[in-house]
Amino acid sequence: LDARVPVMGWSREVGDQRIAHFHATQALHALPLVGLAVARHRHGRRIVLGAAAAYAALTAATLVQALAGLPLIPLG
Repeated sequence: LDARVPVMGWSREVGDQRIAHFHATQALHALPLVGLAVARHRHGRRIVLGAAAAYAALTAATLVQALAGLPLIPLG
């Protein structure tokens, strides 16, 4: 049994800080797209700020989990 997440190579045994880095990098791609999608929406700014807050929370949660030594997807 391989102790890595397929394709990504993240550890399934210990915490892996690459997961938080992945989420942060994806936010750099997703947030401008969210902004474009809601550019003419009445509450567009709030939507983008909400999406940014959600990405920040996800990134922080996965970083804390990794620093605690816990894998994202533990072995069964």
